[in-house]
Formats: sequence, C-alpha cells, structure tokens
Amino acid sequence: MQPGLDSSSALLVMGSLKNLCEKQGVTVLSVIHQPRKAIFDSFDSLILLGVGGNMVYHGPTSQAQSYFARMDPPYSLPQGESVADWLIDVSSGRLVPDEKKSDVVDIQKDSQAPEPIPGDEIVDVDQLETEEMDGQVDLTDMDYDDDVVLAKLAPSTAKYEHSLEIAKERRQHLYDQWIQYYEDLSDEERAIYLPPDEYALPSATTKPRFGAQLKGQLQRNMLMMWRNRVPKAIDTTMIVGAVLLISFLEGTVELTYGTSPRLTFEELTTGNPIEVAKTFPELFNYALRPTPKMTEYALKVGVITAVLLGLNASKSITGKRLEFFRESGSGWDINAYFLALNITSTFEHTLQMILAAGVAFWLRDSAASGASTLVNYLMLMWLVVSWSFLIPLLVPANNSVLAVGFFMAFFGLLFSGGLEPVTYETIYDNDVAAVFCGIISVTRYFIEGMAVQEQRALPQQSGFTVESTSVNFPIDILGSFHLVGMAQNDSSVVRQTFNGWYWGVLPAIWVGLTIRFLAGGVLHISERSKQAKRSLWSEVKKRPVWRNRASRFCFGYVIVLIAMFLGAVVFIQLDYGSTGVRARPNSTQEAEFLADEILGENFPNDTLPSFLGEEGDEEDPDIDEVVSVNGTDIDQVDIVNGTAF
Repeated sequence: MQPGLDSSSALLVMGSLKNLCEKQGVTVLSVIHQPRKAIFDSFDSLILLGVGGNMVYHGPTSQAQSYFARMDPPYSLPQGESVADWLIDVSSGRLVPDEKKSDVVDIQKDSQAPEPIPGDEIVDVDQLETEEMDGQVDLTDMDYDDDVVLAKLAPSTAKYEHSLEIAKERRQHLYDQWIQYYEDLSDEERAIYLPPDEYALPSATTKPRFGAQLKGQLQRNMLMMWRNRVPKAIDTTMIVGAVLLISFLEGTVELTYGTSPRLTFEELTTGNPIEVAKTFPELFNYALRPTPKMTEYALKVGVITAVLLGLNASKSITGKRLEFFRESGSGWDINAYFLALNITSTFEHTLQMILAAGVAFWLRDSAASGASTLVNYLMLMWLVVSWSFLIPLLVPANNSVLAVGFFMAFFGLLFSGGLEPVTYETIYDNDVAAVFCGIISVTRYFIEGMAVQEQRALPQQSGFTVESTSVNFPIDILGSFHLVGMAQNDSSVVRQTFNGWYWGVLPAIWVGLTIRFLAGGVLHISERSKQAKRSLWSEVKKRPVWRNRASRFCFGYVIVLIAMFLGAVVFIQLDYGSTGVRARPNSTQEAEFLADEILGENFPNDTLPSFLGEEGDEEDPDIDEVVSVNGTDIDQVDIVNGTAF
C-alpha cells in the first residue's frame, strides 16, 4: 500500500485491487501496516514475518487467529482488539501467551505490596495507575524499568514483559512452532506452499514492436493531454496573454517615419563614391528609423514567450521521470517513449503558437502575411521545446525549472543579435559567432525574421527592396539591409514581397533536430540506476567492441551526432548572395575599384547601357573629372541608388 493514505482512501484502493483479483485474475502482493479491519479482511492470504524475515505464519487470513489459539502455549485475542495489531504484537514476541498470565504480579491495594523487580516480573500498569489515582500507591517512589511505562503506550491491551531476552526466546518459539506445523501438514495441504512446476510458470512476455509501442505511447499521451485539458488551457492562456499584452502595448507596425534627409543639394547630385556611406543612410533614413522599434518588439515577445513556453515544455520531461524509469526498467523501448513525447509535445505547443501568432498578427497589423508570422512563431517553438527536452536531463530535477528559465532568458536576450554585445553585424562578420548564436540562442532566427518580413514589404524607394527588372542598383555594394545588418546571406531578400522571409527556417529545423537527437542520447545514459540498469560504461566494457551491442550503439550514435552538428553548421552559414559589402570604402580608389568590379559583373564585355554613355562619345564640356571604368571614360561614378553619372 502507498504510505500516506488515510484509512478511507486505503479502503478504496484495496477495493480496486480486490476487483483485479476477482475479475481479472491478477495476483496482488501488498505490504501494509496497521490496516483497518475491513482492509485486513479483504486479503485472501497472510504472510506474517518476525525479526530477520523469519516466518511466523503463512496461510489464509481468516485462519490466522485460530492458528495462534491452537498453539502451545496458546494466544487469545483480547476483546475489542484489532486482529492485525494483535498479530503484529504476537510476531514481535512481546505478547505474553495465555498460560503465563497467572504469573503476572497483581499489586495489592495496601501500601505493603511487594515491590516489582524490573526484568524479572510482569507489571499490570493499568492496575498501578488505578491505585495511584486512589491514593494507595505512589508510582514516583517505585523503582521499576521505563519499559513498563512504554508498555502502557503500546497498541495492545495485553500485558508486556520488560525483558528483551524473554521476547527473543518467545519469537524463536514461534518460528519453531511454524516449522513444526509445516512439517505436520499432509502432502495435499503442503502443495499450496510449494513452488509451481516449471511448465506452470508464466511464459516470458514478448514486448510489442517499436511501431506498436509508439502507437501506444501516442495514445496514452493524447489521453493524458485530454485529462489535463484544464491546466493546459491555463498554460496556453498565460502564453497567449503575454503575447497579446506586449503586442497591445507596442501598437501597430510603423514601416516608415516622416523625416527629411539631412543632405545638401551638392551631396545629392555630386557623384563621389567615397560619400556613399553618408548619403545613402540619410536618403533612406525614413525607412531605416523604424528598424530598432521592430527589433525591440520581436526581442520582447521572443524572450518572454521562450521563457514561458520553455517552462511549460520542460514539464513533459520532469513530470514523467518516475513513469519513464518504471517503463525503461521493465524493458520498454526508450526511443518509442521519447519519439512519442516529441510528437505530442510539438503538437500541443504548435496549437499554442497558432493562437499566439494569430493574436500578434491581428494587433500588430503586420504588412507581411499571417503565414510568415506563424512560421516565425513555429521556429521559436521548435527550438524552445528542443532545448526544454535537453536541459532537464543535464541538471538535477530540483534545479530544472531555474535552469530552463535562465537559459531561455540569458541566451535568448544577449546572443540573439538584437542587442549588444552580439549584434547582427557581429554574427555575419564572424563565423564562430554565427554558429554559436545559431545553436545556443532560441530567438536568433525569430527576431531577425520578424523584422525582415516587415522591411521586405516596403517599396524600392525605401532602399530595402529592388525590382527584378532594375539594372542600375548594385545590391551587393550597398543597401538598407546591409545598413541594419540583417539578412546578409540572402540577396533575394531585396525582392519586394508580402510573403515574409524564410532563410532561417532550414537552420532552425536542423538545429532543433540536432538538440533533440542529443537529448535522446542523454536520456539513454542518465540515471540508469533508477532504470534498473547498469552504467553505460559497465555495458561497454563487459565484452569486446565487435561483439558488444552497447559499444556499436554508442559508436554509431556519436558518428550521427557529429554529422548532424556539422550539418547544422553548414545550414547556419548558408549564403545565397550578399546584400552589401561589409568593408566600406575608405578612399576614392577603393570606391572606384568596387564600382569597376560590380559594373563589370552587371555589364560584361565593356558594354554599358545607354544612360551611362557609349564608348567613343565626345566629351561633355560640362564634365569636370573623368573616371575610367572597364575601359570606358565616364563621369565620376555615383553609387547612390546604383546610378553612375
């Protein structure tokens, strides 16, 4: 029986177990202490053990009392005494058999009563206290062992002896009596105590195949989700409510701010390549200024959602540890358990993200499509849940909540690219930073995706986008995406669309798969003692590597994990074309070189479009300075908006 149940709850449990025995034929073995009479009577068979596990009685529960009554010397149940408590007193050896009760010293009512000698006699404590109340005996002046007082507090109303040696002898007598009783049984009566024949033993159960186990795990997880629908609805309300409140406080998306470029007429019309870094940001400042606001909103929503979702998702691991240990120790497939947990948890949290993305899209009045907003939230969910499976396996159960919350907040805030010390410029300029942030920060792709999808909806007058038919806008020299430091590995981002930006989807999916694969491996090796298994090192070294299944499994797992990690590195660094040079020109010569290189790529064979002039044209008398680009004499190249003058 489970400790801690009150007598009423214990009776309900025993009723259910009794039903299993009678209707399902299931054998139930129960260890119980101080049962009420109704519970004790529900047992069919009783095993009563003494000190050291020695047998005192084994047989039908209903015959236990009569067995001890027929013993020599006999034991009788006092009136009103609980049978279960009485049997425990008998097995302890402290209860006096009936024939020795005549030896009990009765304290006379006069003050000349003989003084009891501790250890040699039996004292009627009830009689002593009665006489003390009548003023006939003063217990404070009597010299008897403290065991007498303790005996008064014992559960039985029978008389107790002080001597431990006598109790030990009495227990040995009980053991001998049981052996004698067993030997006197007939062969037919003794048959119920014999072990079953080999053919009668139940055959070894065959575990279902992986697919059947996976199906069963999925069905059970879905059933548990339905049974816990109210707590899960509260969790969902908190997550969606956080997104709603942040979106409401931030207001709708502002794609542009009303501002005028702080440039002189000469700066706007003079084609000086070295001034591009100054003129371009000022010219498109009205579209650049909202970017920090967009990033701030995505940062707030991303980090808070990651913390709440991470704490919620980690309960799938921490809340079912005992269940997992029990099933793993019984030989059930860990991989089926973990895969089912991945599927059901992803399904559950996908529903939460659908609601959160819908609320955010509605309140923010996003210029991008609702599908792109949903994809960003699903990317965030995928990475958060992946890490929420791994972190609780790496720290003690009591510290898992704090560890998950710290990881989501710390790395999601400081290594996402939206704040110092690691910005998007750092990420795109440093491959190590790109890989580290792409793996460790759950908000890395969410924040950039939420901001870029809005900027990509702007027209080409913003400097963020360029029409596919444009030939005089070299996006790989300079653009607004380059100035804000985002989307530096995808040149297609400059094509205007309202369908969002999905460069981060592939790296996010692969990183999440890698983290979950790592979590599955950690699940196999962590706390194996609680799974009734030997340590992995013991499994590996007990046989040669070529004959050891555990060794082959570990070797294959490490190889696959390394391959998945390398794949994540490749996907994080996927480069579909630059949106701008990262090293701005420091001199006229560098600017001219960049112009020469880019124009040469756009217009090969030394052929320039008509608006740039034809080779061999007469010099314009108004031209002050001539620069040679790809063998063609043209005026100074002004890279503002990609136009050469």
